[in-house]
Amino acid sequence: MDENIYKNLSRSGEYFMYIIWIQGQMSDLIILNRNKNIIKEFVKNKQKIPVILRDERCKYWKKDFKEVKNHFEIEFSNLLTDQAKADLNTIFCIRNAIAHSHVSLARPYLFYIPSNDEKEAYFKNNINSINKKEKDLFKPTIFKIDFSNDKIYFHNFKSIQRLNEIFIENICKHLEIPHEMIQ
Repeated sequence: MDENIYKNLSRSGEYFMYIIWIQGQMSDLIILNRNKNIIKEFVKNKQKIPVILRDERCKYWKKDFKEVKNHFEIEFSNLLTDQAKADLNTIFCIRNAIAHSHVSLARPYLFYIPSNDEKEAYFKNNINSINKKEKDLFKPTIFKIDFSNDKIYFHNFKSIQRLNEIFIENICKHLEIPHEMIQ
């Protein structure tokens, strides 16, 4: 297999898995914020997950990213900066694009066609490094996601890093929970 094809597939899968990991952290923070009475015991006894956290996690595992993202933004609206909201939108857009892309083992990029004009506009407005120039687009609009391109991949990966290392970390501090306990 061509190196760039492999790199794109690997990075797309890696990016997708990191988004699932971020979704899990957001779910835990929502649950813990809504059940502050269990935080001290949760932090004190790292080996035992409180029943309410376990039960609520199971419910959140059934939710899609958009629903968890919306709950998270409402729950922590006073702590989220414009950058955090932009990062959430970026990873939400890329997550959906990866999940609904045309994948081929013969090319080092994915093709994504938004299902309607609203999603197309949302994608164009929230993704900075994926082709957006009219000369690069077709009708229907086809976005090329080329994670074999280091510039595109690392630019978009910074959204996940910032969300985890700055914003989720700050929310953990606010709730007095060691970040590593929800990672």
